Amino acid sequence: MPWQIQAATFDEWELTWGDKLTPDEIKKLPENYVQLGLKHGERFHPDLPTIPYLQSSDHSVIPSICQGRYGFDVFVDQEVRSLIEEMDTAEHYFHPIDLHLKSGEVLRDRYFLLRLGGLLDGIVPEDSEVEPVFRDGKLLRYERTKVRPKITWKAGAIAGRHLWMDRCFMDNIYCSDDFLNELKRRKIGHFRAIPTFCANLAQ
Repeated sequence: MPWQIQAATFDEWELTWGDKLTPDEIKKLPENYVQLGLKHGERFHPDLPTIPYLQSSDHSVIPSICQGRYGFDVFVDQEVRSLIEEMDTAEHYFHPIDLHLKSGEVLRDRYFLLRLGGLLDGIVPEDSEVEPVFRDGKLLRYERTKVRPKITWKAGAIAGRHLWMDRCFMDNIYCSDDFLNELKRRKIGHFRAIPTFCANLAQ
């Protein structure tokens, strides 16, 4: 069964972050600051410096997978990065970040902002709670019709993949049973694992 990995837990484990960079420093970045965690399928700009974030919640433990500065940002630690690179066949992109904690501690060289690569054309819209949006006759994106929509995947599209995202539905990150089981084996938690579905093998 494929799973959605949701870093935003909407509970007491959801961390929040603020800006450590000044507005002038943000303006000088070679990429749009707000969209850093949104541009899946694209490499980070080679001149992008390490990005610092300031913890605004009171958590004393920073999970291996956690919500980032904005709702679509996902931070992962080195262990999760290594697991992704070990298990998945696609190339994914990781940019170093510094986490300035409420305690005064600074986590350097341990966490990364994640962008997924190897985007798929994998959703079965007829069996998913999404609405296709077209422009000039070409599929542009899928819009969800529910807050937490049912998603069904073409089995052939996700075969052999362990972490992925659909190129027309870049809201969520999905993973295989094997990847989720490995996270559990390593006791990596504090994220939501939401079941999705897989269509027949002919697709």
